[in-house]
Amino acid sequence: MKIKICLVIILINVVIVFNGIHVIAQNVNTIDSIKQVIKNTKNDTIRIKAYLKWDELIYLQYPDTSIYINLKVCQIAEIILKENQTIVFNKSTKKYYADALNNLGYIYDTKGNAIKALDCYNKSLKIQEEINNKHGMANSLNNIGYVYDNLGNISEALEYYSKSLKIKEEIKDLNGMANSFNNIGTIYQNQGEANKALEYFNNSLKIHEKIGNKEGVSIAFNNIGMIYNSQAHEASLKKNISWDGLINKALEYCTKSLHVSEEINNKEGMVLSFLNIGQIYNDKANVEMSRNNKVESDFLIKNALEYYTKSLEICNEIGDKKGMANVFNNIGNIYFYQNNLLDAKVYFNKSYKLSKELGYPDNVLKAASGLRKLYEKQNEFKLAFKFYIEEVKMHDSLLNQSNYKKTIHQQANYEYEKKAATDSIAHIKSIEIKNLQVAKVELEKKRQSVIIIFIIIGLFLVIIFAVYIFRSLRITRKQKNIIETQKLEVVQKNTLLNQQNEEISTQRDLVTEQKERIEEIHKEVTDSINYAKRIQEAVLPISENARIVLGEHFVLFKPKDIVSGDFYWTTKIKNWLIIAVADCTGHGVPGAFMSMLGISFLNEIVQKQEIHKASQILNILRLEIINALQQKGEQGEQKDGMDISLLVINTDTNEAQWAGANNPLYIIKKFDNLKMTQFESDEASSNLQISQLSNQLVELKGNKMPIAIY
Repeated sequence: MKIKICLVIILINVVIVFNGIHVIAQNVNTIDSIKQVIKNTKNDTIRIKAYLKWDELIYLQYPDTSIYINLKVCQIAEIILKENQTIVFNKSTKKYYADALNNLGYIYDTKGNAIKALDCYNKSLKIQEEINNKHGMANSLNNIGYVYDNLGNISEALEYYSKSLKIKEEIKDLNGMANSFNNIGTIYQNQGEANKALEYFNNSLKIHEKIGNKEGVSIAFNNIGMIYNSQAHEASLKKNISWDGLINKALEYCTKSLHVSEEINNKEGMVLSFLNIGQIYNDKANVEMSRNNKVESDFLIKNALEYYTKSLEICNEIGDKKGMANVFNNIGNIYFYQNNLLDAKVYFNKSYKLSKELGYPDNVLKAASGLRKLYEKQNEFKLAFKFYIEEVKMHDSLLNQSNYKKTIHQQANYEYEKKAATDSIAHIKSIEIKNLQVAKVELEKKRQSVIIIFIIIGLFLVIIFAVYIFRSLRITRKQKNIIETQKLEVVQKNTLLNQQNEEISTQRDLVTEQKERIEEIHKEVTDSINYAKRIQEAVLPISENARIVLGEHFVLFKPKDIVSGDFYWTTKIKNWLIIAVADCTGHGVPGAFMSMLGISFLNEIVQKQEIHKASQILNILRLEIINALQQKGEQGEQKDGMDISLLVINTDTNEAQWAGANNPLYIIKKFDNLKMTQFESDEASSNLQISQLSNQLVELKGNKMPIAIY
């Protein structure tokens, strides 16, 4: 029986090998055909298409060849654009040019050259905007966001990801939307907001499964797996029994990701899956060790090292330096916790050297942290302190990188403006010098003409020679005066130009200073409003407990100016569920103040005073607002306040009360011979008889009285 199984395995492996050889042979044949097309065709557009097709086949395995190919495409495209002026023709060429730049950005980013990658992506974006290729614009914005994300510049990354997602939603690019969801989820994951990250990753997974994008499915599985892994880690620290279930979920999703990547031969996906599975086994080993289960822990460590080694092999194959730095650091951590300090030091140093070469602060931080712990354990405190300083430096770098880049950008703008002004002045001077030279040439011609005339006259009129000499002297003196006058005018113009140069320089410095001050004030104001947004969101019912209280529902809340003058509020006191939606006067910061005031008073009235009657709640709220704003009802006084709709539900009896101030209540219901009674208002109660209705919209209008003096 064992022999049969072995034979089957051997046959399967032989089939896999032959299939692989067949695919490679096919690619080789295709590339040979492409090279023949490039060699023989005289049509530049066909050559560009052939080069891009060649790049599709080899960019993962041969990144250096890919760089050569795409640089060649850029070179040909530039030649075409110089020689042709046809708009349609140029549009297609520019698209190929932008695609090649985008490809170069991807390869440079993979090789760890973030500066070159950003340069290529920005050039690609500019061209895509010129030809209004929204699909290309979205991809370029997304790629720029990805580089900023790797550099630790979270605010820039989120800005570019959001711009990309907006365009993808506009053009209904499902695959692009899924990728954007994934990228935004990664940012939330790095910021420790696991629930938001999981929400975005699941959205990405659903779209990729719907459109059959296996590479996207693999990435989503990986990301979801690592969310569960981080939750498992937190549970293990708290000794929570949910740890086993979470870590098994993490392993399940990462293994699914690996299978999909292997199915489509996605090397990068395989690297990530091997790395993540190794990390999960490592985390499981640490927990088993804390449970004094050394045998199981050693087995899991062995598995972790095996997966790290597999990841490292593929990283070497595809030239993924960032992945190599991560693997080196993880293997170093395993050896460190096994007290194998010699091997740990080797791998930490490899990770540190490669991370410094790449320049990603996050990777450098991890490697420096490993070396600091190692030297502390070896009592080499001088070296430990050195790497501790590096840790702090990288941590600060991650926080301050955004401000640094903005400073560099401003400095670059200043240098550009300065050079432009200098060039302009030099141009004006060159024109003046040229004009002066022309004047001298003309003057020389006149002088020669005069001399010739006098020589001829002298030959024929010897008698009056003295008279003509006298006249020539007078003419010469006059011409000299003209020259002196022209010289004086040139000196005056030069003096004026120098004064203008000084004024331009002074004005430029003043404008630059004012620009920096305005940007600083704008940043302070925006930061304050963003902080106010966090405070406002903290008092809104967006927690899990609030959602559980409300049951099945949705909330559409889109502030116009970061913070909002609208708010929604809910609470549950015993068997009373109270829900309110309000529209305050004003919007932005003033409206937000009113919304905070309204929420505070509602909490005071309902939770502390335990008032459950809808109309009474609004009456008391109105009095509180009037007192708080010191409203007297005088002419010219600001009529600040709010319109509100408030619903009180008895969860035991399913009876509801409602009161509205300038805001109605809408009921969507299938009615059949039912009665709705006892809708209260401040003035009187009324009965509403509804019969023989089906799927009707009923509107109950509130009082024409706002929550304020009126």
